Amino acid sequence: MESLGAKCVSLPMIAIRPIEDQSHVQKQLQDLENINWIVFTSVNTVNYFFEAIEKFNIKVHFLTDLRIATVGETTKAALEKIGYRSNFVPIEYTAKMLAKQLPIFGDERILIPQSSKANNEYVELLKDQCQEVITLPIYENYSPIYSKGEIETVLKERLDWITFFSGSAVTNFYEHLERYELELGDEKLAVIGPSTNEVLEKYGSVATIMANPYTEEGLIAAIKKI
Repeated sequence: MESLGAKCVSLPMIAIRPIEDQSHVQKQLQDLENINWIVFTSVNTVNYFFEAIEKFNIKVHFLTDLRIATVGETTKAALEKIGYRSNFVPIEYTAKMLAKQLPIFGDERILIPQSSKANNEYVELLKDQCQEVITLPIYENYSPIYSKGEIETVLKERLDWITFFSGSAVTNFYEHLERYELELGDEKLAVIGPSTNEVLEKYGSVATIMANPYTEEGLIAAIKKI
């Protein structure tokens, strides 16, 4: 956005770190030979999964029957960057669409590395189609704590847009507003996709635009059109 002439104010609402107790992660990774599909829904899941693979010395390259699905081109690119190929990307970049379109059979087992706070609505759709779906929390996201003064300073910047790239970012931002009894003004709100928009609506706010496709590039393009 800055390269296009915009002045950007950064206020990260999510910090991430590996799950503290990695014992369950190690146990599950040692059973990868019995997994048919791994589903990655974000770049973070790719990065933390393969960090764990390296940490526990798991040999994934020898698992020739293992297939990988990714949500979105950004996640696919992150996977390719470390030398792996995505076997499936849904036409719409959402986990729900992946659950509807993933070519799976009734006797297959699916592993989903994820955040400890992941929304698992789509997991129920997958459970109806295969033998087992295993969710594996491998990292956790948490909210950085800002002072009231820090939030007020940002809101006084006469912002035209506030952008949200995840539901967790929405939740953490509005929790700060509620904690300090602050309100938004005339800022327009932009969200990266439907799941983020659903969280925004729970706080009584309405997005001016939603990215299409559901990527950072899609969000920037949508803002440029307004």
